[in-house]
Amino acid sequence: MNRHPRLAPREVTADLSGFDAKAYSRLKYGDTKPAAGYAREIRDHCLQDLEEAKVDVVFSPNTFLPTAAHAIANALLRILIDERCDVRKVHVKRRTTYTRDYGKMDAKERASMINDDSYAFKTPPRPDATLVFVDDVSITGTHQMILENLMDKEGAGQPQRHVYFGVKRDDSIAASIESTLNQFAISSPLDILPLMKEPGFVLNTRATKRLLAFKGFETLLPDMPSHIAGALREGARLNGYGDIADYTKNMAVLEALTV
Repeated sequence: MNRHPRLAPREVTADLSGFDAKAYSRLKYGDTKPAAGYAREIRDHCLQDLEEAKVDVVFSPNTFLPTAAHAIANALLRILIDERCDVRKVHVKRRTTYTRDYGKMDAKERASMINDDSYAFKTPPRPDATLVFVDDVSITGTHQMILENLMDKEGAGQPQRHVYFGVKRDDSIAASIESTLNQFAISSPLDILPLMKEPGFVLNTRATKRLLAFKGFETLLPDMPSHIAGALREGARLNGYGDIADYTKNMAVLEALTV
């Protein structure tokens, strides 16, 4: 059970009509263009009363490669800077990863898996700031629970807000709706290639893992921009994906590239 409200301007519904599922799916695989609109809605609907407060925007946990939610956090940070708020970014380090499709799991499976992860602030938040934890959608609240526990572990007593673009509040909707939403516009790694050639594409963890798990990975390389291939190799190295058995074969293909 989350100790703080899950704040969001939109709701994840059974028919995915709560927002543009296609745009959201593209965001999850690196298209950052929707992020500005998402951040504006979060600011207007969830953070209206923070004009005078110090705000630390807390990015979703990662190792090196950004998550899709980082695009929303960056956009929210820019909005607050433009409004001349006293704002700073804070990152949370995550020390392990997984290859299973998180979006297909129920709440119990999610909690069991991510409880094996290790989280820590990369830089400590300011003691007199309101912490705004930013993520894209919340389905079961499991990630928020982990971050609330991190605050307890650190002995941090700052006010905290947990904001999302969308939240699933209807318990009758299966948690696997998240997988359906994530893959609404990206049903195959082949669908990621056109995104790579668009302005605003940022290689993230989800796109990287989906590509590295693809059995026909080498067939994608001729259509992949060389700078993206280089970023893929570097990001995969720094995220430790070379040590994951599911990715070993395609990591070897990447390492053999001259980019």
